[in-house]
Amino acid sequence: MSTPELARQASQLRADLHAFDRRIQQLSEEFGRIDRHSHGDSAEAALLEILDLLADARLDLRSVDRHLETTVRHAESLH
Repeated sequence: MSTPELARQASQLRADLHAFDRRIQQLSEEFGRIDRHSHGDSAEAALLEILDLLADARLDLRSVDRHLETTVRHAESLH
């Protein structure tokens, strides 16, 4: 596979990651719309944990994005 094609694939992977991040954000927003108080204390705790976990996942994706951004930049410099 040529280096331009590899750079293109790395760039596409980064775009896919951004789309995945948007999906997690949308899911977080949907969970955030649930009335925590109408489901009891255990449900409230579970919803807060879900929101925290999804926020952590998005932070992890940002770290991956930085690595992919650097990968794309270096791959583009090869050709």
